[in-house]
Amino acid sequence: MKLYRFNSRQFLPVTRKQAWRFFSSPWNLVTITPRSLNLKIESVSGHGTLHAGQIIRLNITLLSLVRISWETAVTDVKDLTTFTDTQHAGPFSRWSHRHIFTEVTGGTEIRDEIEYAVPFGILGRIANSLFVRRELRRLFAYRSHVLNQCFSKLE
Repeated sequence: MKLYRFNSRQFLPVTRKQAWRFFSSPWNLVTITPRSLNLKIESVSGHGTLHAGQIIRLNITLLSLVRISWETAVTDVKDLTTFTDTQHAGPFSRWSHRHIFTEVTGGTEIRDEIEYAVPFGILGRIANSLFVRRELRRLFAYRSHVLNQCFSKLE
């Protein structure tokens, strides 16, 4: 299985506590996900408070055609600092997404470190080159734009 890495970094002009509060709510995924993916959250275990072992079930639409279920578990939570979500079932052979929050002058730096694998062997490698990596870039560019709009209102 070929593993890929995708990293993203964004500055937000808010406290780490404010950034953590936003990102630690799975319901905010809908806000920061392009509408074309038609993300729907089916369920969140626990009382909505981020915790290790929390299960999030959602579904998305790929290529405006295929509806896919996705289940992730939250792991490695260090309050106000980092958490990881790992796919249990979904479109990838492997997906691990680490969110890192660092206080910096004037706000918070949000870093995302994703390690993933695409199924279907050589076809998956081709799909990653032609589509998957580009879609991840597009997704995080959209997210960056939306977050800048949301958090610039707080200044």
